[in-house]
Amino acid sequence: MKNNTLDRYEIEDLEFALSDFEKQYGIHFNQNELNSIESIEQLTEAISNKFDYENSSDCTSQQAFYKLRNVLNKLNIGNQNIKPDLKLRELIPRKNRIQTVKEIETELGFKLDVLRAKNIVLYLSIFLSLSTIILAFYNFFYALILGISLYCVFEFLFKNGKEFKTFTVGELANKMVLENYFKARKSSNTINKIEFKKVVLEWFSDRMDMDKEELNSAKFI
Repeated sequence: MKNNTLDRYEIEDLEFALSDFEKQYGIHFNQNELNSIESIEQLTEAISNKFDYENSSDCTSQQAFYKLRNVLNKLNIGNQNIKPDLKLRELIPRKNRIQTVKEIETELGFKLDVLRAKNIVLYLSIFLSLSTIILAFYNFFYALILGISLYCVFEFLFKNGKEFKTFTVGELANKMVLENYFKARKSSNTINKIEFKKVVLEWFSDRMDMDKEELNSAKFI
C-alpha cells in the first residue's frame, strides 16, 4: 500500500487521541521520545514497548467475553446461555439499567462507559448551545444565565443516559479490550504484543475516523 503523510489537522487529531490513550493506560511520552517517531506503525510499536509484561499468545477478546459472561451469571443477569450476539437491550432492561451497569462495573473492577443519552438529547443540546451563542450577541447576561442552566440540565441528562453505545455482548467485550486491555485479560500482567498493537491501531482509527490500513501506513513527515 502506498505510504501517505498526515496533514496538520490529522496530526492534531492524533495528538488528542494519544493524550487520551496516555490517560486511559497511565503511560507518558516525553517530547524526545515523540521526536524519534515518524509513523503510526512506529508509534504503535513504541506504545507496546511501554508495557514490560510477559508476552503471551492468547486471545484477549475471548478472555474479555468469558470474564463479562461470568460477571453476568454471578449477578443473575439473563440466563446461563449468554452468547456474543445477544443484544444488550434485551439482556439488561431499561428500567434498572444504570444501576445494573454499575454493579457489572464493580464486579469487573473498571468502568465500561457503555451508556449514553438518546440522540434527541444530543441534537437538542447542540441546537440550544448554538442558540445561546447567538443570544450572547444581543444580551450577554441572559445568554450566560441560559448557558449555565443548559449546562446543568444536559450534564444531568448525559450522565443518566440509558441507551447502549454498543449493541451486543460481543461488542461490549471488544470495547473492554480496546479501553481496558490489561484488565480485560485473565492475567493483567501479561500482553499479547501482536494483538495489542492492533488494539492500539484500532484506538487511533476510531478517534481519528480513519481506515486502519490507511492509518497504519501513514507517516508524520
